[in-house]
Amino acid sequence: MTTLAPPHPQTAAQSDTLEANLAALSSRDERLALRLRDIDLSAAQAHSGRDGSPTFRIADGDDASSPRWLGRCSTPQIRAKALIERFDALGENVVVPAMGNGYEVAELLRRQPAHAAVFVVDDALFDMALALSLHDFRDALSRGRLVLFGTSGFEDALNTFLMQHVGFEFPQRMLKLPQVADDKFDEIRQAMERSARVVTLHQQETAQGLRDRINTSCTATPKTLAVISIDPRESVTTVGDALSRSAPPLAVDMTTCMPTRPEQCHTLSRLQVMVEADATIVLNSGWGTLGSLVPDGYRAASWLLPDACLMPGKTDGFKPNQEVFVATTELRDQVASLGVTHDHIHMLEPGCDEMMLDQAVATNANRDGILLVGPLYELAPQACGIVYSSHTLLWSAVCELAKQHRTDSPERLLSRAEGSCDIQLTDPQIRQTALNAIRDRVMPTLARLHAGSILQQARHAVRVVGHGWESVSGDRITRAEQPQDDRTWSSLFTAADVVIFPAWNKTDIPMLFNAMASGAHVIIAQPSYDVLEHHPQLADLFALMSTYKSGQSLRNTCDRVMKNETFRHESAEQARSIIRDRHLIRHRLATILDHFAR
Repeated sequence: MTTLAPPHPQTAAQSDTLEANLAALSSRDERLALRLRDIDLSAAQAHSGRDGSPTFRIADGDDASSPRWLGRCSTPQIRAKALIERFDALGENVVVPAMGNGYEVAELLRRQPAHAAVFVVDDALFDMALALSLHDFRDALSRGRLVLFGTSGFEDALNTFLMQHVGFEFPQRMLKLPQVADDKFDEIRQAMERSARVVTLHQQETAQGLRDRINTSCTATPKTLAVISIDPRESVTTVGDALSRSAPPLAVDMTTCMPTRPEQCHTLSRLQVMVEADATIVLNSGWGTLGSLVPDGYRAASWLLPDACLMPGKTDGFKPNQEVFVATTELRDQVASLGVTHDHIHMLEPGCDEMMLDQAVATNANRDGILLVGPLYELAPQACGIVYSSHTLLWSAVCELAKQHRTDSPERLLSRAEGSCDIQLTDPQIRQTALNAIRDRVMPTLARLHAGSILQQARHAVRVVGHGWESVSGDRITRAEQPQDDRTWSSLFTAADVVIFPAWNKTDIPMLFNAMASGAHVIIAQPSYDVLEHHPQLADLFALMSTYKSGQSLRNTCDRVMKNETFRHESAEQARSIIRDRHLIRHRLATILDHFAR
C-alpha cells in the first residue's frame, strides 16, 4: 500500500518549465501560447500532494481560506496511473476533456506510441498554464503529440485543425476524468460526432483531388520516389530512413511518409507525397485502404520485410501490375495466394544501413569479450495467459522437456508433452497458439539461458543484452542496457569481439547485418532449416559466420575464435567488404529502381 504524506507547501521554480512549454506550443499555436503566457498565476501555491507529487493549491473561489487542489485531486500521480491503466487507447488519437493537473496527460503520452496524439480540451486556461509549469511537454507539443484546445468553440477549432493538418487521424477515443461533469463530457462528445461528419467529407473531397493529380504517364527510371508505410514499428521506420539516405547516390529525390508522428498517419499524408513522386515503394503492405485512391497505371512496388504481417482489408490490397518484393519464402507464398502472379513477385532480403559501416569505421573501439543477444521471456503459465489447470500442467511439461530436447521442433515438443501428461490439445486454434508460444517464447529463452551457462562454465566474459536478464546472476556476466536505436546497437556490436545469436529467426537478419558491419565475428545457432534455400542472396555472408549445434560445440567455437585474433579480424573485414559491395540498403533500392525501369 502506498503511504500518503500530509500535504505541505513546496518551493519550486516552475517558470522555466512553463516558458519552455509555451515556446514549443508557439510553433503550433502562437495565439494560445500568448494567452497562456499572459495569465496571472499568483493565486496558486506550489505544494506536494499526499502522494509526494508536485502540484498546486489554488485560492480562486469565494472562500480563499479553503484552496482547491489543481485537478481536484490531492494524489495526482496515483490517480493518473490508476486511470490510464484501465484505459485502452488502442494506439488511437485520444481526446482528454480537461488538462487538470497534467498527470493523466503525461501518463497517457508515456504509454501511447509515438504516432498517436492526445487532444486536450479545456477552457480553464489558468489550470492549463499551471499543468504546463509542472510537466515538460516540449517534445510532445513540438511533434504534435499533444494538441491543446479551449472548449469554447472547440468544434470549429477541431474542424479547422484537422482540415489544416490532413495527416492527423480523427480522434477515436475519449478519456473520462473524475472531475469532468457528465454534461460537459457529453457536450464534447457530441461536438466530436458533428465534427467527424464535417471532417470526413472534407477528407474525401481532398483525397479525390489528390488522386486526380497522381502522375501515371512516367515511363523512364523514376527520378522522384516516395516511400510510404502504415506500419509504425521501428524495424520498418528504420528501413525507411535508410532508404532515404541511400537515394542521393542513385540520383533519386526521395520523400518518405512513415507513421513516426501523428501528422503522418492519415491516408491523405501518403497521397500528398505520392503526388510529387514518379513512383512509390510501400513498405510492409499492399495498398490496403489506399487501393481505391491509386489510379491504374501508377508505378509502385511493395517491399515486405521479414516481419511483415498481411491483414485483410488493411495491409493487403495488391494490384495486378504491382511489383512485390518479399524477404521470405513464406511471404512469397502468401502474396501469391492473394492473387499476385509469380512473375511480379521477387525475393529481396533486407540490406545493411551504410551508416552502420561508417559509424563502425569511425569508432575505433577496443573490442573486449563476447556479446550475447536476445531477450529472456517469462515462462510461468500465468505470464503466458494460461489459466486452465490442464493447460498449466501441459505447459510446465513443455518447458521441462524443452530443456532436454533443445533441437526438437515445436510440434515434436508439444507431442512429447501431450504424451507425458495424457492431455491432448484438439482445438486447432488453441494448438496453433501453443506452437507459436513454444517457437517464439520457450525455445529462444531456453537457448539463450543455455548459451549463457555454457560460456560461464568456459570462463568467458559475457555481456548480455535484452529484457529479462536482470534475474540471471554470474560472476562473468554483465548486462547492457536495451538499445533504443540502430546507432546504440552499433556501439554495442563495435565493442565486442564476438556476437552470439543463440536463437534467431528471419526477422533478425538486419541485426546480423549490423553486427557484421560493425566488425564483430558472428556466431549463430544452427538453423533448423536450409538457410541457402531460404536466403540465397546471403550465402556469401552466412559462409563467414560460425555456427554451433550443441553446448560443447558452442564452447569449442568460442574458444577457437577468441584465441585467434587474426581470424576474427580477417573474417570481419571480408564480411564488411561483401556488405559494402552487395548488401547495402542502397543495393536493394537499386534493384527496385531497375524493375521500375523495365
